[in-house]
Amino acid sequence: MPSRTAHRAWFDAASPLAQIMPDAEFGEVHSGIVDAPADRVWSALQVMTWGDLKVGRALLALRGIPSDSPEPWYATFEGAQFAEREPRHWMFATLSKPWHPRPAPSPARSLDQVRDCTAPGWLKMGMEWTLHDLADGRTAVETRTLCAPTDAHARRRFALYWRVVGPLSGVLRQDMIGALRRLAVRP
Repeated sequence: MPSRTAHRAWFDAASPLAQIMPDAEFGEVHSGIVDAPADRVWSALQVMTWGDLKVGRALLALRGIPSDSPEPWYATFEGAQFAEREPRHWMFATLSKPWHPRPAPSPARSLDQVRDCTAPGWLKMGMEWTLHDLADGRTAVETRTLCAPTDAHARRRFALYWRVVGPLSGVLRQDMIGALRRLAVRP
């Protein structure tokens, strides 16, 4: 579940996303096992849509995000900057104001701009997915979400938002891992 504890169990300084947001104050990490080889899980991650989720569709509808789009799930994050690292690591980061009903598009045009942003009123946010081959043809999946407000005002706004949305975000991440389980075993 989401965590904002003193020990920051969700923070791993070695993760590529943490290199973009070493000052993250909010975050969560979720993991699961998928009964398919990592190549199939990787492909499923790239094509998964919000419509592939079970519980998440309802949560996203509350936010006004359509679940019937054929676009991959990550297309929702307008202005996000993406990076792939071998083996099987994928992430994105962006600047956002998620506490607004319709967040402003990110002014960042690179991961470096996300990392270096000090403009007041923004939230640096990102998600990464890492896949690990297991000996029996299965795949360990880990997803990490990190968020770093750029100033005290954004911190207060996001803390209120996260208090409500944080637990739902955890449900959404677990639902995404469940969708990967279903998609990766399809012929």
